Amino acid sequence: SPPALSCSSSIGRTIMVDVARATALALAQFPFNVGAFYGSSTGLALGVGVILDGATYPLFDENERLFDTVAGPAYVLTHECDIDADNDRAFNDYVLICPILCFATFAREFAAEQSEAALFGFIPDLAANRIFGALYIPPVGTSLPHGGILYLNQICSTHVAMLRAPSARALCALSQTAQRVVDFKLANQLLRPKADTLPRLR
Repeated sequence: SPPALSCSSSIGRTIMVDVARATALALAQFPFNVGAFYGSSTGLALGVGVILDGATYPLFDENERLFDTVAGPAYVLTHECDIDADNDRAFNDYVLICPILCFATFAREFAAEQSEAALFGFIPDLAANRIFGALYIPPVGTSLPHGGILYLNQICSTHVAMLRAPSARALCALSQTAQRVVDFKLANQLLRPKADTLPRLR
């Protein structure tokens, strides 16, 4: 089985930072209602809107310069109708997910690369949703006790079998309001007009 990523895992160099203070700062700047961001996933089909832990996906190894596989929290992007095992049709065997970075791990690695002062200067922009390509989300149980980060440029695919593996479990679901927030962020990331002028062909 692939190695599991947790908030005690790290990919790069880390230093000790005051994670509790960093989390408090992030939550203070978070512009949405934390208490209304998540709901139960009980009874929901596995698909868009659900947050999983133990999802298997590819992760680039900077040292080896190769992709490896890991298991960790992720947000499901594919609609449930397109990955329903009872829906026997073409192109329903892979699913799009957005891996969720553990906020505590991010904080330690960011501070190691830059500085703790730079980290605390960056958190307000991240938490307030002013960073393109990344969205801070509030804590989710023991899997993401300090919150997480949807890193939109890390969106990838995995096989649907990996979402039904024994290690994968649903943590929660986004609320309707939270899904609108995520959908708006995705649309802004993926549908922005290209800065250059594309060829105009007829």
